[in-house]
Amino acid sequence: MDERKSKGQFFTPKTISEFMVRQYNNLHNKDEIKILDPGAGIGIFESTICDMLISKSKRPIITFDIYENDENILPYLKKNMRICKKKMEESGFEFSYRVYCDDFIIRNSRFFKRDPAEIGKECFYDYVISNPPYYKIRKSSPSAKDLEVILKGQPNIYILFMALSAKLLKERGKLVVITPRSYCSGPYFSNF
Repeated sequence: MDERKSKGQFFTPKTISEFMVRQYNNLHNKDEIKILDPGAGIGIFESTICDMLISKSKRPIITFDIYENDENILPYLKKNMRICKKKMEESGFEFSYRVYCDDFIIRNSRFFKRDPAEIGKECFYDYVISNPPYYKIRKSSPSAKDLEVILKGQPNIYILFMALSAKLLKERGKLVVITPRSYCSGPYFSNF
């Protein structure tokens, strides 16, 4: 528990994952879907999305970009994604995924300051689903320095996940995130 808390790592229960995926009410109506999960854990959102799509008649092309930097969890995530891919392909889907064993913020912060026209279509997502880590970070940390334009006071890592995820959405894309109740109250979040 102490290690999870120090990493800000709190796994999403299945019922919450199902609720979050239901927020994508038009997910199954598209021809092609690109989804980002910036802190995938073991891949509960990915499994839930796949289960939901299998129950529908349309078979969109699906691409997941998923991040997880906890090496203890990566084997479970990779196994889960192999199972998802097999199930989806057996159900007639074209399915691909990339697992990034990197820090989501550091790897993608360069996109935050760039004009969307410069980023290119390959970097934009139709959907972002996330249960970001939750812990305070120092303003001197690499993540905070990369996105300092949105920080004020004592920053929390989840606000960086939310801001960068929103930046990587396509126009009319949809972001569904687990947040604490206080996520936009007070001066800490005024820049966000």
